[in-house]
Amino acid sequence: MFNVNDCNLDLACKALLQPSRLYTAHIGSTLPSENSNHKQIHRRKLECPVSSSHPLRKEIKQQSGAANLVTIVILSRQKCGLSKSVTLYLLAMAVSDLLVIVFFVIVDHLVFYYVKSLTFFPTTVCALNQVIKNSFMDCSVWSTVAFTFDRFVAICHQGFKARYCTLSTAATVLGTIWVVSTLRNIPEYFKYEPIRTISHEGRGCRNSQDFVNLIEWAIFDWVHHILTPFIPYIFIIIFNCLTVKHIVASSSARRRIRSRSNNANNDAEVANRRKSIILMFSISANFILLWMPNVIYFILDRMVDLHGNSADFTNPFGILRQTSTMLLLLSSCVNTFIYAISQTKFRNELKNGLFVPFIILIKIFNLLALSTAGKSPGPLKSR
Repeated sequence: MFNVNDCNLDLACKALLQPSRLYTAHIGSTLPSENSNHKQIHRRKLECPVSSSHPLRKEIKQQSGAANLVTIVILSRQKCGLSKSVTLYLLAMAVSDLLVIVFFVIVDHLVFYYVKSLTFFPTTVCALNQVIKNSFMDCSVWSTVAFTFDRFVAICHQGFKARYCTLSTAATVLGTIWVVSTLRNIPEYFKYEPIRTISHEGRGCRNSQDFVNLIEWAIFDWVHHILTPFIPYIFIIIFNCLTVKHIVASSSARRRIRSRSNNANNDAEVANRRKSIILMFSISANFILLWMPNVIYFILDRMVDLHGNSADFTNPFGILRQTSTMLLLLSSCVNTFIYAISQTKFRNELKNGLFVPFIILIKIFNLLALSTAGKSPGPLKSR
């Protein structure tokens, strides 16, 4: 849930009294330790964030959950003209994005913002939420990679397409991604320690001294960020570049062949391929652009050891931190709009879904009108 990185209770209470602020301090000045003379291998900053008070980020959080729910319902109907494997990949991305919103935003930000208590929940629950939200974030990212590779195979390797681009393969790949993402985030559970102890039970969570001082945790931290999102960045860029290269070559050859026939401008294969390419490139560009500020901030923070208050919007690094987090969460709800722009059938299903409440109201009104007319007394018969 709420992660307090190396903060003491007094500073945490200050954050509660002023929820619009985010206090930043350094380990040596706020948390005394028996190993205070021990050389710190990688430094961590104190963060007691209650950053969900930003109005733009609140609006993003409110809209993203509804957008992903709408996407799941529409894709589940399987009326968008997409193959079963593509539909499964898109459903996996929508479900993982929805779970990211639930655990990363609603639980991790809004619950503690309204509860206003850093020590309300047990340490086990707090640490478990960190594992769950990071697992779903990894699932979302690697599902995007799996979808990009599936489209790369379908477009560039027609011979391998019949064996790979199937529903069973997609289910196997996505199942593997979800299992591996969960297993590799289990160590996250052990890097936290309680903020305080109440009745022999730990409450709240913050990064432990071992996470700050031990090189094993430094390696784990780097590996964690290399696997998400650095390697996905590389894979997506490579697959897109190879796809573009293949499309340029095949389109030129196909154009020369079709130019000899009378229906050169009526190529259904080119039209279908164009829609698939637009969908793949849009999702890939969404991931690359919206994650880029977070990647830049991580590199600067680890290389330069940034100092400053992340809630200080006069500090360029504070602005970068808040912007990168907001865009990272925004990436979990943009895919719905991408589908609506690039897929005609998805757009039609979305329109039909918007009209459903009005159709139901009209039917209810008609039924009420008929029942009222049936109960009204008829005309008097003349004697």
